Amino acid sequence: MILGWAFTIFVFLASILILMGKGSFLIANFDTAIKKDMKKYDENRLRYVVGSRHGIISIILGLYFYFDELPTIITWIYPWGMWATLVVIFVLTRTICYAKN
Repeated sequence: MILGWAFTIFVFLASILILMGKGSFLIANFDTAIKKDMKKYDENRLRYVVGSRHGIISIILGLYFYFDELPTIITWIYPWGMWATLVVIFVLTRTICYAKN
């Protein structure tokens, strides 16, 4: 339980860092990409989308670890909320995060 809360707090702090603009290095493959690939994306939008994803995931994890005996709604929100978050973020990074040239 303590390890779960520690992970939830870590994800929440990563979300804050990314949203503040200080955690671009936390975005997977963005800081290691070649300059040509980095120019395809608008970094501010990408930080906003990825930081929001981390925030939503930390809320879902917090709800999961808060309840000792999980209500039915939480048992449905946890897996489906994670999948829905991943799908929405995948679509958003492929659409609104591209830089307009």
